[in-house]
Amino acid sequence: MRLSEAIRAGHKGLRQSYTEYERTRVRDGRIVTVGVCALGSANRAMNRAMASENKIWPWADTHQENLQCAVEGCTDGARGVTVFDLIVHLNDEHHWTFDQIADEVQVLEAINGVEQGALSSGDTKTPARAKVPADAS
Repeated sequence: MRLSEAIRAGHKGLRQSYTEYERTRVRDGRIVTVGVCALGSANRAMNRAMASENKIWPWADTHQENLQCAVEGCTDGARGVTVFDLIVHLNDEHHWTFDQIADEVQVLEAINGVEQGALSSGDTKTPARAKVPADAS
């Protein structure tokens, strides 16, 4: 499963959380997940433990010199980082929806030649992303 597909699939029935990988609550004496961030959603879709995304999608854990935040006017971060760093930035700083983040990741997957899963972690062809208007966040 592609990273973009996993982001879309893993959050079903959960709220989006910001600055937290997973938000839990106690219900009827049990700890239950009530929200996840975009990376948490991806891991849930793969039935994997928290923070295992670098093993599933190693291409997205590689430093990409030209990668930058797609929000016009953003000077706060996510430039010359990994795709995972960008996902966290868009989730936590700009509060992009799961679908907006997945759309961005889908573009990066196409640029990187990702087909169904992991790509060699040495492949870093990602060019700088075109800026989008700030009101898109």
